[in-house]
Amino acid sequence: MTLAIRREPLTPALIEELAPLAAAACGAVHGLPADFDLAAYLELAALGRYALWVVRDANRGWDVAVPVGLCGMILSRHQHLGLPAASQDVLYLLPAYRRGALGLAFLRQVNRELLESGFAFVYRHAPSGSGLSALYARAGGRLTESVFEWSPPQPCPRTI
Repeated sequence: MTLAIRREPLTPALIEELAPLAAAACGAVHGLPADFDLAAYLELAALGRYALWVVRDANRGWDVAVPVGLCGMILSRHQHLGLPAASQDVLYLLPAYRRGALGLAFLRQVNRELLESGFAFVYRHAPSGSGLSALYARAGGRLTESVFEWSPPQPCPRTI
């Protein structure tokens, strides 16, 4: 496997290329079909408020490195301190790529790039009962609070 992790500019073509991964993420996390508001994501990206990292495999027999994972972060300011903060929007790796240390390397690289570029806080969420909490802890994160949610039945929250 020849894998590359890098931040990529959000464009309509990239959104289209990543749609199957985003749909798989939505199905895995929420058990619902994806519902995308592409214009809203492009607007956030144009304002510098959205960053996207993609894991690509260049060794699957194709001419172009294919996406096998993605991590989208909403960029904002901490609501109390006013410091730059990044909140996870989506994190997904195809199941075949979850073995080994790729997930850990992916998290560490995204977090490192955010912190090195001046973000004071990086927030990530994990669905209850998933193995993500342990992965986040191995990547250096610490649990600071639990989140409770109330929402009406609806389609999957819009994601990339």
